[in-house]
Amino acid sequence: PRTMGTSDVCRKRHAAGIAPAASVRKRCFRITHPFHPLYPGVYDVLEYRRHWGHELVAFYDAAGKLVTIPIPWTDLAEETDPFVVISGGRSFFRIQDLLRLSETMGDIESCGRYTH
Repeated sequence: PRTMGTSDVCRKRHAAGIAPAASVRKRCFRITHPFHPLYPGVYDVLEYRRHWGHELVAFYDAAGKLVTIPIPWTDLAEETDPFVVISGGRSFFRIQDLLRLSETMGDIESCGRYTH
């Protein structure tokens, strides 16, 4: 197992399982959930698993114990909404939502149901 602060390259291990796709699988990961007891440790991926619809990553902790945690609690999680990354939490509204609101307001106004 690796722990935070080590600079060696992750050992290459066969990563079996479901996600992410084999072409983009990482060999090591960092725990990013601030309340997880192993945060912010860096560990080697043992395998990817799916259990009851949840994607997990399995690894051995420093004591050699097999541990699984949800992928969203790690840096393996893919950010699906680029807006969230770019805005950094500084905006309450996404551009696509504001554009849709503007369209809806235009539709309402053209139907004569809204006067200003």
